[in-house]
Amino acid sequence: MREGLRYIVLSGEHRTLPRAEVIAIAEAEDIDLRVTEELDQLMIVEAGPRIHEVLRRRAALAKFGGDILRVFDLPLDAEELRRLFKDVGTDKLRVEFTRLRGYGRAGIRYSDVVDVARGAGLRTRGGEGVVDVVVAGGALIVGLRMFEVREAWFRARDPPKRPVYMPGTMTAKLSRVFVNLSRVREGGTLYDPFCGVGSMLIEACVMGSRPVGVDIDERRVVGAAINVEYYGCSPAVIASDACGSPVWRADAVATDPPYGRMTRAEGTDIWGLMNCFLDHLADALVPGGYGVFAQALEYVDDEAVEERGLKIIEVHRNWVHGSLVREIYVVRK
Repeated sequence: MREGLRYIVLSGEHRTLPRAEVIAIAEAEDIDLRVTEELDQLMIVEAGPRIHEVLRRRAALAKFGGDILRVFDLPLDAEELRRLFKDVGTDKLRVEFTRLRGYGRAGIRYSDVVDVARGAGLRTRGGEGVVDVVVAGGALIVGLRMFEVREAWFRARDPPKRPVYMPGTMTAKLSRVFVNLSRVREGGTLYDPFCGVGSMLIEACVMGSRPVGVDIDERRVVGAAINVEYYGCSPAVIASDACGSPVWRADAVATDPPYGRMTRAEGTDIWGLMNCFLDHLADALVPGGYGVFAQALEYVDDEAVEERGLKIIEVHRNWVHGSLVREIYVVRK
């Protein structure tokens, strides 16, 4: 087994966003990461050990991961697994068994792993650390867990938990994904020109970036300022039309513009608003900076995006409700 191989177990909440978020975080943090293998909900990568701390601190859609100890082909040789567990050499670790989606008939039972672990002196509950046994495809990955992303950490910042709540606000987890895809760095400026009551701004604040927001609705601006301050940042929120925003430079942009056939911005339709937004995005982003935005496909012209000097890096499909599907665009100036 090569040194520096790590496993990352991904959320199954979206088909493409979890992988893209991991890549974006590594780029934002200047971590040299190379994907060596991908399976459903699993990435095996070559990267330095700092990747664990960075994913624990930033990621929303990576569930847990760590250092690979060994990869076994299935069906499993129980004696080889027992020897590996013995080599771990401590009764302070517990074994956790994960069978990823799509691999329910992979020729190994949870009870088999439990019996081998107990026979090797490992725990199956409690303990001070975790040895992961992950079944994916025709393989069993055994690794020492180094990070975990806890769902409750995001739920504590979801819209109903904030001082100011308005319906239709993006969840903390999805907001964090947008912010991560923007590759904003700690101390960098994250700009949201349609900030609402501050979902993106809160996540940028919690991550240690400097959030700046604009919204045309003064009530939402007041709400965003209260929410951002509640989470420990000095609010920098302005009441303004995004198309005439006084914000002229940002390291990264993450935003959720108005969408849907029935939505109308003041003084323009959605087509006009998006054209104006793209002009502003191209002006505001620093060279090399990333922008992330979502919109119904019918309102985004790829050629118009690239004519403004913005390169489309990736597009992710995001179902909202009914027949409404929005595309999440990641662009680079």
